[in-house]
Amino acid sequence: MESKGELKKLKYKILGHTWTIKFVAKDDPKIDIEAYDKQCYGLCIGQRREIYIGEYGGDLVKRTLAHELTHAYVNDIMHVEDKRYDGEFIAEFVSNYAEQIVEDAKKILKLKGEK
Repeated sequence: MESKGELKKLKYKILGHTWTIKFVAKDDPKIDIEAYDKQCYGLCIGQRREIYIGEYGGDLVKRTLAHELTHAYVNDIMHVEDKRYDGEFIAEFVSNYAEQIVEDAKKILKLKGEK
């Protein structure tokens, strides 16, 4: 289903899987989730390999994108390996993927047309 406030849509490979990344208006219903007690700036739907990022501008978009990419990486790792969230998993995850996630966020923003 296409989002009403969709501003830009990109395809991007994460761990060998194609994900759709949609940049949407900040009032788009896809990221207006009342179930959360706090503002929702983005959303990762692992089952559909979709990421929605609200266009709040500035550094918030980059941080939100990196946050949602982290969910995407964890989603794909959890499907490949039988892992549990514990201290060892987190340490291994950060040491293996943190730099790549930040680089991916920069690449995606560049593909989107941002500096």
